This record gives sequence, structure tokens and C-alpha cells, in this order.
Amino acid sequence: RINAEYDGGRTCSPRGRPFPNGGCWIVKINHDNNFVDILWEKLLFNVVGENFWTPELVGIAVSRRENEDIITVWNRDNTQGETRYSIGERLKEILNLDPSTVVEYKFFHMAQKDGSTHANAMKYVYTAIEE
Repeated sequence: RINAEYDGGRTCSPRGRPFPNGGCWIVKINHDNNFVDILWEKLLFNVVGENFWTPELVGIAVSRRENEDIITVWNRDNTQGETRYSIGERLKEILNLDPSTVVEYKFFHMAQKDGSTHANAMKYVYTAIEE
């Protein structure tokens, strides 16, 4: 079961459910781009269509903020390292993110510790690889 929600407040897990071994990918979108509605729609359709190809995705949220909008994609379990990265890679493909886009990842236990989903998250930049 996937939880999809508009998050007007601050949550530390999808619908308040704890996933102690999980975490979330975070994409911050500047208001100047006026792009969040299109990205959210793409994300919703792809989650409903099971285009992330994993049962480990457990929630998505969009949070409208004063200076930026934030999309989060939650995964249940990080004990299998490839799961987190495969969701992050798929997120890049689905949202057609530029390779220079900075995305963030936050482990659930860290979100609980500092009381924030978005603060102090690890930053990642997608890198192109030759096949």
C-alpha cells in the first residue's frame, strides 16, 4: 500500500507510520520554476502504475513551502543497499531531472532524531555513466 498525500505540515514518515530501516529521497523545487504540479502529477501516475518496480516504496508527499516546494519519496527498508539507490535512479528518470540536480536522502532514524524530514539530509548529484 502506497500513501500519497499533500503535506501541509511537517511529517517524519508517510502518514506518521514509522519505518525504522527506511528513509526518503527529497527533491526541492524553487518556486520560480512553477513546476511542482507537473512533477507531482508525473510522480503520482508512475507510483500508481507501479513504475518504480519495487514494493519498498511506501509513500510520497509534496509539501508547499514559502520559498520552495518539496517532493519526498519514502522507502521502507535500507538493509538492502541497492533498494534505496534504485528508487533514487528511477525518481530521476520519471521526473526527467537534469544530471546536475541536487537531490537529498534522509534516513528515518535521523529524521526522528532531529524532528525534521528535510533538515540535515545527505546531498546527492546524479552522475552520467557510459554504458
